Amino acid sequence: MRDEKPIQFIECKWSDSSVSDSLRYLKERYPACEAWQISAIGKKDFMGSNNIRVCPATVF
Repeated sequence: MRDEKPIQFIECKWSDSSVSDSLRYLKERYPACEAWQISAIGKKDFMGSNNIRVCPATVF
């Protein structure tokens, strides 16, 4: 946190399934905050339309 506001959200998953509603909610509430979905065995690597980065742990 910086100035009592979050600076980064990271959601960790085993596979690269869909982004959770919770992470989407947090990104909408704090649009300036970076948001990542990291997967342990997933292969997808992209920036979603909601500005949430999805990537494998090896890229992160």
